[in-house]
Amino acid sequence: MIHDERFRRSWSGYARRVTRISAGQLPKTVRDQIDRIGQLKHLDRVADQVDKLVRPRVEAPPVRNALSGVWLGHRLHPMLTDIAVGSFTSAALVDVMAPRHPKIARRLIGAGIVSALPTAASGLSDWIDVYGDARRIGLVHAAGNSIALGLYTRSFLHRGKLHRVRGRRGRGRVSSFLGLGVLAATGYLGGHLSYVLGVGVDHTGFHPKLEEWVDAGAAEELSEGAHTVARAGEVEVLLVRHNGDIKALANRCSHAGWPLAPGKFENGCVTCPMHGSTFSLEDGHVIRAPAASSQPMYRVREHNGRIEVRS
Repeated sequence: MIHDERFRRSWSGYARRVTRISAGQLPKTVRDQIDRIGQLKHLDRVADQVDKLVRPRVEAPPVRNALSGVWLGHRLHPMLTDIAVGSFTSAALVDVMAPRHPKIARRLIGAGIVSALPTAASGLSDWIDVYGDARRIGLVHAAGNSIALGLYTRSFLHRGKLHRVRGRRGRGRVSSFLGLGVLAATGYLGGHLSYVLGVGVDHTGFHPKLEEWVDAGAAEELSEGAHTVARAGEVEVLLVRHNGDIKALANRCSHAGWPLAPGKFENGCVTCPMHGSTFSLEDGHVIRAPAASSQPMYRVREHNGRIEVRS
């Protein structure tokens, strides 16, 4: 009974410590370390060099639109990461649960390596317009993914016929598990970039809906070709008179939340002054990335000389 009581007390203390960690200590510690990465300003020099290497190769509108996911309606990079990570994770499961089928694991790793290339290209296309802490964290995220890809490539080669003869199949499994560990860490950084720092999210996604018609100003003050920003409830609305009609769209760019009003208006489009995302004034669809999501549009009517808008 005494031993049972000691065990109970010991286990109870252990459980309390684990509960405290899960309640926030461990996430806070990890968050602090990630914040430190974001403050490493000496990474800026490396980031600038990578930017100079990548930007000219993805700046052409067709390439940028494809890599950003304009054709998809949202970011392409997260979807591609599921393919690569899923393939690598499945290979690890085969190694553990079905070790007698090494060819299946090798094919899964091969699929992951192939899918990692467009995944990296889309990620770099998104990264070149990121700044500050997110830029530095993104650089470390990309570097970690490169290391993981190298480990998986080594694993793939060690599982080939030549290395099987030499008895190195075990090295391939070790490289695979090491790669999965690195991939888990870099995946955490990727989640931090998206869900904490908001990289790649639609910055108009949380704009409140205008359920009723809301006054947005006098119609006579908006001449042909002119534009203005009106406050409609809690939303900033960009009003543009184009070809005699008044167009209304969210003033904050869906890419990074910068105001569109100071941008360039030409050929029925508005171009964000910060990153160059271009939207059609007719329906808000993306003409040119880095934005991937369309700009929200509002219905417009003129009533008693006033402009009214609603979602």
